[in-house]
Amino acid sequence: MKIGTRFTLTTAILVAAILGTYGWVTLRARRAERLGETRREAREIATSLAVIVESGDFGGFLEADLYSRFATAKVPWRIELMDVADVRTKSPDSSLERLRRLVAIAAPIAEETLIDGKPGFVYLTPVRDLAVVDQPIVGAIEVRRPLSFLDGEMDDARGDIILSMVTVVAVIVLVTLLLARRGIGRPIAKLVAGLDDVARGNLS
Repeated sequence: MKIGTRFTLTTAILVAAILGTYGWVTLRARRAERLGETRREAREIATSLAVIVESGDFGGFLEADLYSRFATAKVPWRIELMDVADVRTKSPDSSLERLRRLVAIAAPIAEETLIDGKPGFVYLTPVRDLAVVDQPIVGAIEVRRPLSFLDGEMDDARGDIILSMVTVVAVIVLVTLLLARRGIGRPIAKLVAGLDDVARGNLS
């Protein structure tokens, strides 16, 4: 393999490795950023709804079925108003277990979990009875959303990064190949020709 070609391949591999690492770090940072935005959005929705419920009739809101209302509004979030009494009366599931933990720690809960067997994000914030002096927790607003939309965004970003990498590497390979031929290939070719002349006895 010629020195110019070897130099070009080495440069291309090095650039591809650097760009690949940069792309991987960028994708991870972008995913973390979008997940942070999702957390903030969930907290804002849950907190706003909790304030509305606390200022009204809790029983009336339970009967209103928030989940159905938001589903018809085509909001990507699944929203449910939960009653603390359900912890004692219903068979336990993941939502009731979160509600039980929320009552125990008296603070919001945010976690990544499985929703319908797929990765998702759940935020739970307490609803208190403001009419009572010690303001006990009477329920909670659960806001959840599958994270499949993140996978779609990451796939699109990954495709853009790969396309950019291929373009940059191709340009660098062409430029390096041209420079290698002019800067390395020609002087070496002259050197080899001179050595051939010496080997044939031409010392002029």
